[in-house]
Amino acid sequence: MGAIIGDLTGSGMPVQLAALVGFRPAATIAGAGTAQKTDSAAVTAANLLPTQGLVNATTASSQTALQIPSTMPLGACIVLNVTSSTTALLFPPDAGTINGGSANASVNVAQNKPTLIFRLTSTIFVAVIGA
Repeated sequence: MGAIIGDLTGSGMPVQLAALVGFRPAATIAGAGTAQKTDSAAVTAANLLPTQGLVNATTASSQTALQIPSTMPLGACIVLNVTSSTTALLFPPDAGTINGGSANASVNVAQNKPTLIFRLTSTIFVAVIGA
């Protein structure tokens, strides 16, 4: 699917190009609460996904909310894997939709169900959740 940015630059690819086509090393985040974050103070919490790349997420009872960042670029992809047994609630940014659902509604992401998240427009997101 893709390569880590450092691997691409190590093979001689220019840094700017590698940043556009490669992935950053996997980030680890944790669920926080059970609701979407809409104020800027809350959105800076640890449950905010990076704008693109690989993410391992952990969840626990009453700590299941993960947030797609409003700064995610159009066409970008986030690869999300929930490593805990508690299902995550994946929320779009404020006024966003995921898979044609209601504005601000979450989708469930279960443990070890790799999920590809794409941004199609300023408010439309698609989450392809593994079987």
